[in-house]
Amino acid sequence: FDRNREIPEGVDTSGWSVYTDDTLAYEVKYPDSWEVVPGSTGNASPFEPTSDDDSTETSDDQSGDDAPETSETASMVYLQPTDQNDFTRAVTIKNDYLNFSELDLEEKYDIFSGLDLLDERDFAQGKMLYFIDVGDKNQTIPTILILTDDRIFRATFDVTDKTLENYIVFRKDFEEIISTFGLVTTEPATDTETE
Repeated sequence: FDRNREIPEGVDTSGWSVYTDDTLAYEVKYPDSWEVVPGSTGNASPFEPTSDDDSTETSDDQSGDDAPETSETASMVYLQPTDQNDFTRAVTIKNDYLNFSELDLEEKYDIFSGLDLLDERDFAQGKMLYFIDVGDKNQTIPTILILTDDRIFRATFDVTDKTLENYIVFRKDFEEIISTFGLVTTEPATDTETE
């Protein structure tokens, strides 16, 4: 089962919601049967949605106004199918491998391309590498690394019991959600002075 998985292309996302992380400047789309749950930034500050009635949920950097703009902190968000207790926090997306962030895209690819890859795919802003990671207790963890010019993101499907009903359905959802990953442009603050 694991050997035949791939990162899908051209997923129909009509009717899906969008999660946008303004701090790390990325977004992913997810089906309406899924939800975003709190994650952490740096010292476990929560992500806060901008509003409950907005289909785009946005994280806020909780590190304070005096934090250096160039400092990188680990940041993560979780997604899960709604009303599915066996799949709580099923998907994690986090900014990872911070010590490699200064490398260019080719150098990052050279480091990780030696993994036993199930699939790899180029996308507009980088590369995605799909492999099975092995956890601390020898559990297999479907993982997609997202390599960009400035960062490396790690997306994982954190459900290790493959016998659960709907495991295959939600694993496929994970692959489709991550395939929608894209970087977004953040708008610089503008002065609105009048003469």
